[in-house]
Amino acid sequence: MEADSTTYDCNSKAEVTEPTLPFNTCPDNLELYKEFTTSHGDQRLECQLVERLQAFGLLPKAIKCPSDKPDCKVVCRTARVIDR
Repeated sequence: MEADSTTYDCNSKAEVTEPTLPFNTCPDNLELYKEFTTSHGDQRLECQLVERLQAFGLLPKAIKCPSDKPDCKVVCRTARVIDR
């Protein structure tokens, strides 16, 4: 099998602390990426990521009812991701 641009040497004995991404990043963007993906506390990382994205205004914190009527019910459910 021929190596492609996403193939990395996994036989390195040194511990790698920097994430290896398949594209170039500037130091500030890499720090932001690490801040988003580092787990802090007891919550699952997915929940922490959603909270961080909401803090930056990239995900809504509340959902408005599309019909804007008093009897409107909007239910938020946890999404299931199936990776095959």
